[in-house]
Amino acid sequence: MKLEVLFMCGMVALFGSCASDDTKNCPEASTTPKEVNFRINKTLNTRAGKTEFAEGDAIGIYAVVRTDAETVALPGGTGNQAHNVKYVKTETGWEAENIEEKIVWPQNGEALDFYAYWPYSEDAVNPEAIELALVDMPESDVLRAANTQGLTDGEVELSFSHVLAMLEVEVVGEESSADLELTVKATNVVKQATWNIGTDAFEFSEETGGVIQLTRTDENKWIYQTILLPQTIASGNEFIQCVYDDTYTYKAGQDIVFEAGKKQGMKITLK
Repeated sequence: MKLEVLFMCGMVALFGSCASDDTKNCPEASTTPKEVNFRINKTLNTRAGKTEFAEGDAIGIYAVVRTDAETVALPGGTGNQAHNVKYVKTETGWEAENIEEKIVWPQNGEALDFYAYWPYSEDAVNPEAIELALVDMPESDVLRAANTQGLTDGEVELSFSHVLAMLEVEVVGEESSADLELTVKATNVVKQATWNIGTDAFEFSEETGGVIQLTRTDENKWIYQTILLPQTIASGNEFIQCVYDDTYTYKAGQDIVFEAGKKQGMKITLK
């Protein structure tokens, strides 16, 4: 979108006036839109998973014009000031990958609300229904930031938090500290959903029944982790499966609630 602004001379006496035959002291008209600058925290002060942004990381940003100055604007499928614009972390800061798509302030002073996510996907064309399909950690982690202050100028701060939850399972037994092969899986979980980046709400696209293999994160212990969609594992459902010399299945003794940005820990004794 190409925006233009014209600064008129002689409209307000407070700023002086320019005679028609004396233009040398009249400010020149500007047609250069003012770029939005973002301040993005490098470190994420939340649970395990993605903990900081590195050079080369890319985020997608939506900017939405408020139609009512007092009402937060949510991103839609069309009509956004900026629509899934890709910004990349460089040595000097965050920059639009395509300079022609850099986000600029509206020239008429309209207020903007901002939404961002990581990792960037060119397929995230509908911010009201971004498809999420979990695979084994760490590729599944998703981050979100929102600045809904209705800004018209200045620096925009984006503080990211985790959209998903984490499961950590510690397995103990006579040989649990040895470097032996043990496979741990979470069963009866929902792995697919659509996500609304504006409301941060999920709509699940399948019933429970999915299986995700956990990743071992400690060389000296049997500690395993995975990312999960926020969900509840109902009491009595088979949930954790350990494969060693045999297959061991463990049921949820009570409802297990997985919340965005939080880690749920479990300890299992292999018998």
